[in-house]
Amino acid sequence: SLGAPADIDKLSLAEQAYVIQLKAELRQLEAKFANPLAEAVGKKRDAAPVGNAGPPEKKARRSTFGKKFQLVCETRHLKFADLCVQVVKKYSSQFGTCDLYVTDYTENRDIWYYAPPEEQDGKERDGDDYGYSKQPKRAWPGPYGWLVLKVNVKDPHGQLVNTKVDEGDFVLLRNVKMKIMAEGAKLEGDMWRDNDNPSKINVVKLLNQDKPEIQELITRKEKYWAKRLAQHPPQPNESTKPSKSEKKRQKKQKQQEERAKTAADAARVAERNKHVRCSNEEALLMSVKDILDLDNARHTNTLPNGTSYILPFVNTQYRTKAHVVDYEPKSLGDFAVPPIPDCNEEPSPIDAMEWDVSQKYEWYFSLCLEDPSPAKARTPAHADTVKPRMWVHVRHEDAQFLFGNDMDDPQDLRTSPHLLAKLREKLCILWGNLEEKGGEGEGVASNRPFECCVQEYGIELEEEDPERARVPFGYKKLFRLFGATIL
Repeated sequence: SLGAPADIDKLSLAEQAYVIQLKAELRQLEAKFANPLAEAVGKKRDAAPVGNAGPPEKKARRSTFGKKFQLVCETRHLKFADLCVQVVKKYSSQFGTCDLYVTDYTENRDIWYYAPPEEQDGKERDGDDYGYSKQPKRAWPGPYGWLVLKVNVKDPHGQLVNTKVDEGDFVLLRNVKMKIMAEGAKLEGDMWRDNDNPSKINVVKLLNQDKPEIQELITRKEKYWAKRLAQHPPQPNESTKPSKSEKKRQKKQKQQEERAKTAADAARVAERNKHVRCSNEEALLMSVKDILDLDNARHTNTLPNGTSYILPFVNTQYRTKAHVVDYEPKSLGDFAVPPIPDCNEEPSPIDAMEWDVSQKYEWYFSLCLEDPSPAKARTPAHADTVKPRMWVHVRHEDAQFLFGNDMDDPQDLRTSPHLLAKLREKLCILWGNLEEKGGEGEGVASNRPFECCVQEYGIELEEEDPERARVPFGYKKLFRLFGATIL
């Protein structure tokens, strides 16, 4: 219209014609800007009503399984779909039916939710608020969340699933009807008998995993579990009871370990010197090489600021098995010496008294120990292959324990041939024919390794001692033998 009647009467015919022309040109401009592409190519396009406008349709997926193939995330109520999935759980019945729990690792919020262990907190299963039903015998293996679809498989499809399909298999489920059974229920799949072809089975076990659908499924699976393990590292569950097969495997493994331990103990006992007993049998044996710690692995200390330094010694004790390859002093007559006074200790009045009895003696000698495995030839060509050796000092109290109660107190062995002969007999049990060989360097001695305890300690060297500059902090590392008795 041209306007209100009162206004029309005021316009002349020329003015009315001008208004009509303006409205016509305005309509042409609106049509031009509403569809500029159609005008540019000279084609007409039917514009959809504004109220029905929506997002463009997705491009149809091309699948090797056909047009009905869908992912679990795409399934909807009362729709049919072909699914390529992996079996998570399978519960069979004696009537040929089966409850199949499958996943392709895509999420659908309409299916059942399976809570992860960190969310359960002892809660009962869905629909069992008061805990009347028993808990499942086996924990849900995952995946968790809205990733697992339940499919009710009927005969004849169920017979194949019950006999041919196992958990972990990849399967193709054809013509699965998706539906929600009742209000409040969740989306599930149904596979019924085909009335037109009752013998047709719509379950295919996929043995060839090279298909693109399976490869994509495996990729999604790996990403899911990698993320899951990164966020929730597995924790040992003491309340989970092992299965019968696991119990059987653990029992067999334990028996094998016990037999191996018994054989190792028997071999160790057969190899060691049975006439030498060692205390602290519960302590593990350590080789001479490990005790010496030549690479200073146990003697390196690191400060909080990152500075590292080597400790001169560590106050600790070991238990080892070794054999004697040398001794000091070279004469057994020098194994007993007069007591060495302690310069740092003031003499007591009793020590200052003159005694009529003869001078007392103490045991003091040193043994050189080596690991029991045969050493390589000590030729100049193999000088660097000689095994490490450890000198251990035997003090008076430790020597008394070593020789046993049937050994007399030490005396001047050069004037006590009976005691010297008894000492030689005791040491022959310990080191075999070592004395006959003249000690180290005079051939291989025949003696079995014995077990003993060794204590590591250190002494501070004097300022004028030239060795002081070669040891950390001026302390020298020494070893003491104890805890062994010659029977």
